[in-house]
Amino acid sequence: TDTNPKSKRFRFGMLIEVENKKILIDTNPDLKWQCLQSNFELKDVDYILITHTHSDHVNGMGEFFYRRSQPIPTYHLDHPLAHKHIEYFKYLEREEVLKFDSYRNNEPFFLDPKIKITPVELNHGFPCSGFVIEVLNKKIGIVSDTNFSISEKTKELLMNCDYLFT
Repeated sequence: TDTNPKSKRFRFGMLIEVENKKILIDTNPDLKWQCLQSNFELKDVDYILITHTHSDHVNGMGEFFYRRSQPIPTYHLDHPLAHKHIEYFKYLEREEVLKFDSYRNNEPFFLDPKIKITPVELNHGFPCSGFVIEVLNKKIGIVSDTNFSISEKTKELLMNCDYLFT
């Protein structure tokens, strides 16, 4: 019998709804099952943010196989390893299901005029990010797969979050 608690868990993924927009953070391999259990339709996702491109954070991307009126904007770290790993899923862009774009840590961008995203650098031994989402005068921090050895800039950006998910 496997007694390792890491063997009895679901992989990280999070869905946040703000301003009637559904933001999916990571597309883990358990995604389809989690959606079925929650009666959530993947066609309702408005944006996807990828923390890093390890398989336990992106291998559910293939569940997005349907066409919509517009591809889902999908953001990943602007790093050679991330670009290399995301290349496998480029068929979803060619089929106009997803639209890939990259971000840089500590450089904010907007999903729409009301939703500001600031990627923050995490320490995972692999290029990895968390996110600070600012919307409706609230600050939401999302941090996964890191240790406590994070930069002062990351700590500064995560300070005073109204909600912090780790």
